[in-house]
Amino acid sequence: MPTSRKVVALTFDAGANGDGVNAILALLANQKVAASFFLTGHFATSFPTLARQMAATGRLGDHTADHPR
Repeated sequence: MPTSRKVVALTFDAGANGDGVNAILALLANQKVAASFFLTGHFATSFPTLARQMAATGRLGDHTADHPR
């Protein structure tokens, strides 16, 4: 991303649970800040409403189906 401005990319991994997602989304909206969310397939199927809210807020990325160790 060519730019002369100082920028930061905010990314969040979502795989374990939905704890904190609503607080993160509210803070991002309040501050008018964009972010990218990397979801596991398991998270997306377990928390479809949160996954849709994340997609509406920012960009989504794939973080494997189940994030193996």
